[in-house]
Amino acid sequence: MNISTSKKRIILSSIILVVLLGLNILNYKTYMNGESFNYMSFIISILFSILSCILFAIKIDLNKKLNILFSIFSFILSIFFSYMIIELLNQNTLFSLYNKRLIFNFIVIVVLHILIYAVSNKISLTIIITNSILFILGIINYTVTCFRGTPLVPWDILSLKTAAYVATTYTFSINYYLLLSTSLFVFILSVGSKAKYTFSKTFINIVIRFILLIIVLASILLFYNSSIIDYFDFENNLWKPTDEYLNNGFLASFVKQSKNLFNDEPDNYSPENVENLLIELEDSIYQEDLVSTLPTGSSIENDSPNIVVIMSESFSDLTVNRRV
Repeated sequence: MNISTSKKRIILSSIILVVLLGLNILNYKTYMNGESFNYMSFIISILFSILSCILFAIKIDLNKKLNILFSIFSFILSIFFSYMIIELLNQNTLFSLYNKRLIFNFIVIVVLHILIYAVSNKISLTIIITNSILFILGIINYTVTCFRGTPLVPWDILSLKTAAYVATTYTFSINYYLLLSTSLFVFILSVGSKAKYTFSKTFINIVIRFILLIIVLASILLFYNSSIIDYFDFENNLWKPTDEYLNNGFLASFVKQSKNLFNDEPDNYSPENVENLLIELEDSIYQEDLVSTLPTGSSIENDSPNIVVIMSESFSDLTVNRRV
């Protein structure tokens, strides 16, 4: 093993260290929990900032065997750091989830790692890209939560234009979750940059990557075309998504709710069928004379129309309305 450095590396790592330490020191008040100071989170954030600086400052040359072991170790470490980063930005307690829900969050992270590796064939690139994607997604979720008090949901993607328009009217706040996750993110990038081993592009390697890609695609299709998600006993709370995200984990809730973006079309649905149905029901649904001549307390049993009532955040006694 050979360790070396250069002026350029030292300058770059020094800049990174100054930025990370500056963010933590200037915002040290965010580590206050009531009247007590969260020393553990503060120390961890500072420690990983320093470790990141050291790793970026040095160049490590390993022999083939150590390179393979370090790259595999970095890949596994990346999976755990990805989870910690995304959950810290979700402002959640780490590893406190119900076992099945925790497993699903890790499944999503592993699938993302495998997908990127199958395409890139580079462990270092997989670590950097995967954690960057999750960090950016976590930052967006953190920002949305700061703005409106509820987490990011899949259909927010459909209102990006509106979000950009009103963003200037909201206040962005910094807390220790953001600072700690940023330090962890920079650290795992520094580790990933050292995972230099790349498996040769042999026929076997290509076949393995192709099989991994098929497994990932099959898993995605299985998830969106079956009820396998029910096995993980997720909490469903669209009314109060903050509780759902805290109890399920960010990735589990976000992926689960993404299924709501796709609505199955009813059988035999078409504009023509709707028009024909309206024509058929016109005589029976809109017979006001029949409804108005009913005595009090009586009902229509055979010729009753189907009435769809949409209530908005209120309770109402619909029996007080004699005509609909």
